[in-house]
Amino acid sequence: MRAGELVVAVTAPPADGAANAALVKCLAQRLAIAKSRIELARGGKSQSKILSIRGMTGADLAARLGIAGLNRS
Repeated sequence: MRAGELVVAVTAPPADGAANAALVKCLAQRLAIAKSRIELARGGKSQSKILSIRGMTGADLAARLGIAGLNRS
């Protein structure tokens, strides 16, 4: 966590959406959910991204990741 945002680093290159796909795969595995529940809402070509995770609140996300201070819904 940094400044209220979740920070995730992936090693995939940013070309052809590989880094975005790696991010979705990483989060899906960590959250134990299907990749299809995670959608890139904004930031497809930037380092900062906003993701939408169907069926999960900010509190659910924080609990699954074991973090405090995630105040997004």
